[in-house]
Amino acid sequence: MDTIPPKFEKAKKHKRASKVFDIKKARDKLGDKPENYCECCGDPVFVAGTDYKLCIEPEELAPLGIGFSHFFRYTRNLIILVTILSIFVSLPCLVCAGIKYKEN
Repeated sequence: MDTIPPKFEKAKKHKRASKVFDIKKARDKLGDKPENYCECCGDPVFVAGTDYKLCIEPEELAPLGIGFSHFFRYTRNLIILVTILSIFVSLPCLVCAGIKYKEN
């Protein structure tokens, strides 16, 4: 229900519940106590140690949705492709520039 004035404690709890973290780890740590879950959406509240590490495989982000793993896999492949293409394009340019430089 909408209340005026709003309940800021409830909003802060929902903010902590809507962060990106490993929900399975959080549920294991929190147990079944209702005060550890958001009242409006039922998601567990963020606790320390349940966040995702920076260097993980994209497949480990699958619980967040299939789009997350696809996005990071696509980004990694795009970076590799751009790096390889820039090497192949820059090598002939460097050779041509070196030949022109020796002629002068």
